[in-house]
Amino acid sequence: MKKIILLLIGFIFLGACEIKDIHKDMVQFDKAYIPVLYHVYHQDASRAKKAVFALAFQWQQFNQTHKNMLPKNEDWTETFRMVDGWLHDAFVAIDANRWDLAWVQLDHVRFEFMELRMRHRIPYYLDNIWEFQMAYDLVIEVAKDPNLCMLQWNEFEELVYDLNQLWYPMEHEQPVLAAWDWDPATFEKFKTERKTIASCLERFNESVACADRENLALDCEDINPALWRMLALFGEVNQKATNFATL
Repeated sequence: MKKIILLLIGFIFLGACEIKDIHKDMVQFDKAYIPVLYHVYHQDASRAKKAVFALAFQWQQFNQTHKNMLPKNEDWTETFRMVDGWLHDAFVAIDANRWDLAWVQLDHVRFEFMELRMRHRIPYYLDNIWEFQMAYDLVIEVAKDPNLCMLQWNEFEELVYDLNQLWYPMEHEQPVLAAWDWDPATFEKFKTERKTIASCLERFNESVACADRENLALDCEDINPALWRMLALFGEVNQKATNFATL
């Protein structure tokens, strides 16, 4: 019986080591994924279509390397199958300039990988940003609606509370600089954008506390540009835009 338990522990440890090694390849995938998401959000057809080629290549590499890492885990293999389909549909939508559809497919991809990492306990700082952004998108949608999307004020306050809870790990944890190949200057830019978001969030919280409906949406909207500039650092968007310009 003890021998069987030791064998099981060994298999679990091996699986944990393999999953840990996937982190660096997830970074490479997201370096290609973020520019596509960024340009789709801004409906920049030329740059979105160029960025697709890098993402398609990185996904092919990532898929081939890791899809069979846990062959007996149907949840793992199903994730790779679904992501492959969503990326295909996103690429078709981008080619047709169907931005809303492309965004939905890309959003499925990031959410599915977030769930995969959560299930397998893979630490990944970018997930803090994704969770905050998803909560923020919901809050800004409600804040901009004159009727608060039919929510009661206390229900809206609960959404804002959840947003602030998700801000805490984003504010206090740090990305693995070596994994993202960041130099000190890039990390300083990251910290600057994080401080900007913190300041904007504080002003928004004050508007909520005062039930200031006049400035509520405006204060909430101030968060968005800094959030995208932060994501652009992870996707090296500005650097790749310069490279595209030289093609």
